[in-house]
Amino acid sequence: MSLSAVNTDDKILVLEGTTDLPAGARLKAELEDRDGKAVSRDSATVRRGTFFFDFDLSPLSEFTTYQVVVTFDPQGCPLSVLTETGWKGEALEGPGVSKLSDRRVFRKTVRVLLSQAALGKDWEGRNFEEMEPTERTRLVEELERFIIEKPKDREALLALGRAYLATEANEYAMGSRAHQLLLRAAQAPEKSATGREARELLAQIEKADNQTRQAVKAKREERGVGRYRKDFKILPGKSLGGFRLGAPYRVVSRYFELEKPADFSRPGVDPTVKVKDFHGVSLTYGQLNQNLIAARTTSEKFRLPEGVGVGSLLQEAQQAYGQTAIYTPEFTPAGTSAEGKALYTGVVTAQGIEFEVTREVDVDFGIPVDKISAVSVFLAR
Repeated sequence: MSLSAVNTDDKILVLEGTTDLPAGARLKAELEDRDGKAVSRDSATVRRGTFFFDFDLSPLSEFTTYQVVVTFDPQGCPLSVLTETGWKGEALEGPGVSKLSDRRVFRKTVRVLLSQAALGKDWEGRNFEEMEPTERTRLVEELERFIIEKPKDREALLALGRAYLATEANEYAMGSRAHQLLLRAAQAPEKSATGREARELLAQIEKADNQTRQAVKAKREERGVGRYRKDFKILPGKSLGGFRLGAPYRVVSRYFELEKPADFSRPGVDPTVKVKDFHGVSLTYGQLNQNLIAARTTSEKFRLPEGVGVGSLLQEAQQAYGQTAIYTPEFTPAGTSAEGKALYTGVVTAQGIEFEVTREVDVDFGIPVDKISAVSVFLAR
């Protein structure tokens, strides 16, 4: 059997051959990469001593050496073929003939190069993804030594970048070793195959990096900010929604945007920060341990288990907890409302909680209305 391969302009590999096998003999062909993995298959029938196969080259890399293995197996062939080759290939002789189970088969191999870039050193044109880890490690070490000697060799930079990507999933990140190598390899001329493949891999890295960032953000949202957006329960001396007293400052600084960061540099002063665009929440941290010691809100979303919160009448809180615990505070003048009502403010402090109360007095009727305007929780002493 003789074989010849032609890489056509329309990216179809045509493999033609001649053979002395009888007409009607069925042949199978496998296109394998350099590491022996079959990437495409085809079949053919011998006609007047000739045959051909074709393979789509568009998904293949021109940096990899390929080979086509053509096999004749008498099993399943027509009777006219078996009378010449033998039912179990007994008549097959010569190079390429081997024993397979209970019969004899014939194999012929031809190497295929899609470009001269597939020739060269041991690491050139290799499929690092399908390689055994020990072989990949050996080639990575060889590449690393080579690049130390020739740091501008773009083919080597590309190969090592591909090897890193095949070795560790976290190499698909901006700033990784593979990313840095491929940035250098991508500086090849625009029409260069090396530069083109490097840029394609860089696009994959950028896409994977964005996906990872989005996943981390979603996970953080679920584990972090998510609980704050769903929890609006007030527990005196314990928490204001998801803001738990005693939590370290780094938690809120990680999950939220603050109007200004906390300043812990002033001795004896416990800094208060305002959470930006989050239900009028402000948080006070201990100057020494930087843990949350008080949380305040002006939002009506936060409620005590009995339903009391900002916007509730002071009388409602007194009915829920008793006038001994929720007393009527002393009020001080606080100006006039937009509607012309006289305003007064007072504070009610109970165990682990504080209500800021605003009194409105209609100047015509003189009837006071006391409403809770803010709620704070603090560590009870």
